[in-house]
Amino acid sequence: MIPKILHTRSQLFSYFNDFEDGAHVFGVSSDTYPKLFELAHREIVDLAPKGWKTNQKGNCKYLWFPPNALSEDDIEKIEDWGQRFKQYVLIGLNQHIEDHFSDELDFCMALDFNSDPKAGRRTVYGEAEYQLKYHDSRIHIKVLRDGLVEAISDLPIPAGAREGLLVSYVPAASGGCNVPRKLAKRIAAQMELELCKAVLSCPKSGLKGVSVEEKVPIWQELYDNGCVDLSEEVAGRAVIIVDDLYQSGATMWMFAKHLKSLGAKHVFGLPCVKSLRDSDNQ
Repeated sequence: MIPKILHTRSQLFSYFNDFEDGAHVFGVSSDTYPKLFELAHREIVDLAPKGWKTNQKGNCKYLWFPPNALSEDDIEKIEDWGQRFKQYVLIGLNQHIEDHFSDELDFCMALDFNSDPKAGRRTVYGEAEYQLKYHDSRIHIKVLRDGLVEAISDLPIPAGAREGLLVSYVPAASGGCNVPRKLAKRIAAQMELELCKAVLSCPKSGLKGVSVEEKVPIWQELYDNGCVDLSEEVAGRAVIIVDDLYQSGATMWMFAKHLKSLGAKHVFGLPCVKSLRDSDNQ
């Protein structure tokens, strides 16, 4: 089962303690993360005789491992998983779109936020997204491509759904420089996955600077009028939607809704970065 994301956006809090007697405790944020770790490393969870326990505050779940239960390989897997998910941003419905959508996206995860307010600068992936969007940097497209490829291996895609997996992007007009299309094409090539081209064949007018309340019906009309052409059949398949920047998420959720209406079994959102706010530019 694909874990449900409970919050608008979240990043992992975790800890891993070792004790003099050889015992270990591994704790993570109590919402979506225990299930995500279990999907990736069920064999390690099985080494904890009491399973997941909740701390007194209720905000963390932890596993206790008896002395010498964990091998060096197990420890390395725990630390590696924690390092990756500490940076990912899990994205759920926010107040701006929750009245319009429910389960169109099965799971959505960005590589990081686009900026770090504490440091007063863009994150590594935020800088790469900015440079690629405004300067078409080849170096930065590789940074984003490699990050997204690694993230796909961490998405909770059911085992049976990985066969026939499609990579797509938020619909865009053909021609010109489009960052999501460019990234999706390179990801599909590197991972030997099928690329589902999503071509917007009608003018996309009036979407800049409008509210979510206005944007949703505009996109709905485009889909209803057959303005989006897909190069592949999506019925019964899992689709990953690649995007550069996730703000309110209205555009991605609308595309996911369209894919589900065409019979897609699972739809996953994979933007490069999440903005610090949940509203679009208005």
